[in-house]
Amino acid sequence: MGHFIDNLKIYIMTDVVHAKFSALQRDLRTEVTTFEKARASLKACLQEISKDAFLVDPDKSNHLVLVTIRQAVKACIQVWYITYVCFEQPGRQDDVFRAVGVFSEYKAALAELSVFFDKHVAALYEVLSSNVQVNKYRQLLTRLNFNHYYSRNG
Repeated sequence: MGHFIDNLKIYIMTDVVHAKFSALQRDLRTEVTTFEKARASLKACLQEISKDAFLVDPDKSNHLVLVTIRQAVKACIQVWYITYVCFEQPGRQDDVFRAVGVFSEYKAALAELSVFFDKHVAALYEVLSSNVQVNKYRQLLTRLNFNHYYSRNG
């Protein structure tokens, strides 16, 4: 899960936000001559970032990728929440044995979340690897499959 979240974050920050912002800066320096053109360039940049960072899918072209990423991230958030409830919630960090007891109550839920996460990440890898999507998401696939992480472990 950590590998997935870290590399998704790097993809969004580097390959989406930074790349789009650099293009916006270049446009503002070279091609934009009026306030209206600047506003239109900024609006287009924000729309591209939102779409490429899987926040929105206005034309439904990214639907399967977006839903699959959201489901994998949802599993990560749920695992974080269970960990928080067991070990980091105020009043529990002083009683390790109690925390371990609470943790054992969530063991089955964690196992289910692990299977849920693995299923969605495997589906995402398959979608990103397909001939239809490979060019569009090559950078995301490269980051997620760093050192053949999913192709070897999937």
